[in-house]
Amino acid sequence: METANSLAELATAIGVPVQYLTDTVNRYNLSAVNGVDVQFQKDPSTLQTIDTAPYYSQKRLRSRVFTLSCGGLRVNAKTQVLKTDGTVIPGLYAAGSSIAHINAQYYLAGGGTAGAFTFGLVAGREMSSENSWE
Repeated sequence: METANSLAELATAIGVPVQYLTDTVNRYNLSAVNGVDVQFQKDPSTLQTIDTAPYYSQKRLRSRVFTLSCGGLRVNAKTQVLKTDGTVIPGLYAAGSSIAHINAQYYLAGGGTAGAFTFGLVAGREMSSENSWE
């Protein structure tokens, strides 16, 4: 895992030409601002700009993943698990591949790591701010 305070610093750390990384992030940010992902057709509600340091990169190796289902628990933006009626189950959070529809209808090998890191961080922050243990 590499961490950097700028895209240029991250590009250097991971051995990618600075212009390639900044162009890629700029193109993605434009999609987020416009609410349309022309390249990957992501759901517009999931698009967020990448414009705040620190920036992270993780080296991924090719692997095969076999999965029975891409279903899972429904969560809100705070990673709180939702009941079938859409209301929150107090004190229950989910992250990683236990969350429904992170990978849409396809499961990409290695793609679960990003979800686990991202939603795990969100869930940890939310749980620590909840103070439900007091």
